[in-house]
Amino acid sequence: MDLFFIILGVLIGVLVLVIFIRTFTFGEVVPDFEQGQVFDPQPERVAERLSRAIQCQTISFSESQPPDAKVLKELRDVLEKNFPQVHKICEKQLINGDALLFTWKGKNTDLKPILFAGHQDVVPVDENDVAKWTHAPFSGEIVDGWVWGRGALDMKNQVVAVLESVERLIESGYQPERTIYLAFGHDEEIGGIRGAAKIVEWLKEQKISLEAVIDEGGMILSGLLDGVDDPFAMVGIAEKGMATIDMSLEMNPGHSSMPPHHTAIGVMSKAIIRLEDHPMPAEPEMMLPLMRALGKSLPFVLRMAFANMWLFKSVVISEMRKNPRGDASIRTTTAVTLINGGIKDNILPPSAKATVNFRVIPGECVADVLEHMRNVIKDERIQLIPNKEIIWDASPVSNTDSAAYMILKETIQKTFNNVPVACQIFPAATDSRHYYAVCQNVYRFMPLYMTSEALGGVHGINERVEIAALEQMVQFFGALIKAFDKDF
Repeated sequence: MDLFFIILGVLIGVLVLVIFIRTFTFGEVVPDFEQGQVFDPQPERVAERLSRAIQCQTISFSESQPPDAKVLKELRDVLEKNFPQVHKICEKQLINGDALLFTWKGKNTDLKPILFAGHQDVVPVDENDVAKWTHAPFSGEIVDGWVWGRGALDMKNQVVAVLESVERLIESGYQPERTIYLAFGHDEEIGGIRGAAKIVEWLKEQKISLEAVIDEGGMILSGLLDGVDDPFAMVGIAEKGMATIDMSLEMNPGHSSMPPHHTAIGVMSKAIIRLEDHPMPAEPEMMLPLMRALGKSLPFVLRMAFANMWLFKSVVISEMRKNPRGDASIRTTTAVTLINGGIKDNILPPSAKATVNFRVIPGECVADVLEHMRNVIKDERIQLIPNKEIIWDASPVSNTDSAAYMILKETIQKTFNNVPVACQIFPAATDSRHYYAVCQNVYRFMPLYMTSEALGGVHGINERVEIAALEQMVQFFGALIKAFDKDF
């Protein structure tokens, strides 16, 4: 018996030692790059140009109601007036009528081009919310160091910052070795089929293969993880797919004075609750790149849990489940977004319908979602009807060992005070997914410091961007264009 306890004690000691060694060696070393600027700062200039772009109400209302062609023409006129050198030096094309494609030809045609993507359209503003805005949503007002309005964060800021950086490079006499494309679709908010997808078709027709694509996506975040106040940069190397599934149920109508145990609405409600209480399986390993990048900045317990996932996986899942943002980063999410049923207060509802939106992680597909729903709902009366117009699989996963990613990562750290850089599966849809047909290195990053409060402005109320941050975006893109402009 004594020998048993000795062996048990030794095993426990070894286990504790392994846990602590893995914990203290967990994380990446962040290099100490010298910080610098590419241009002399001109924050007021870029702020005015963004302000004017915001005033063009290029709204995508729905798949059947893309932005008005006249308003898109108004935005193009604004861009031509504000970026004359870009329009003079770069070849400009309109793809499918309204998608903008600029070609800045490089001196060395042997080098594969780089493409900077963005979109001209914005989401609508709810009429009931207009009065809640501090400044009118399409005023583009510049107040107290901020530019206000729809598109200030998503994503006319990035479109303007990219154009501004190219404008300043041309003004300085710079000519790239590598051809640069600036591609701005006009319907990203409704799927990008008319814009980015058509740009990709044109690139394929020209037999153009790209070295890298940079689009909107992750940002430089702070205060988004409990116990982690230091900022860190997130680069999206893939994005989730989308699956919208309608749940439909029909039952016999009748008088409300003689109801069954559960009406159609009750049956549908039960199915909804089951779906919400039984989400798709979690894959906490998806968070490891972020946690390794943060490394020494993590609270000890969190660091220990991720360093020893083999032992604490269930603990990690439980902790991530407490926060919607954290939970969304490790699984296919389930969101019931629409429900309808009943025709009158004293008539048993003859039918009920609910719509569920899933954001699907790489490695899973729509078939997996449908199988999960059937297994969870366990009610054959409920029909599952995929909405074919709002379904696509997750994108491929871009390489983080590529020279393009390393250059992007280094440029982020040189511009933003050596912040840790981590890759992520971007939870939302962007135009980026279309570009995998012509490029393997597709990265989603918006060079902008962002807090939880400011992030709420994306598609929300009081969307705005700080002028100093906007100018830093210009500096970043200038540095990145120069960093890419070599053979690798």
